[in-house]
Amino acid sequence: MDEDEDFSEWSAEDLEARVRLIREFDRLCDACVRSFIHFVETHRMEEREVMVSKIVRVAADIDG
Repeated sequence: MDEDEDFSEWSAEDLEARVRLIREFDRLCDACVRSFIHFVETHRMEEREVMVSKIVRVAADIDG
């Protein structure tokens, strides 16, 4: 995320805040992955046929 960032001018407080943010983001990503894995382990794919009513626009002759 910060590969090209120059941290030499950052204060200690700013660096600590950035580290907290990155760690929170990492935890969120881990939680998302765990949630997805749980979903995949507890569900299966099925095919179902459903009828869908749909409105479409078509060109109609003004006179007819």
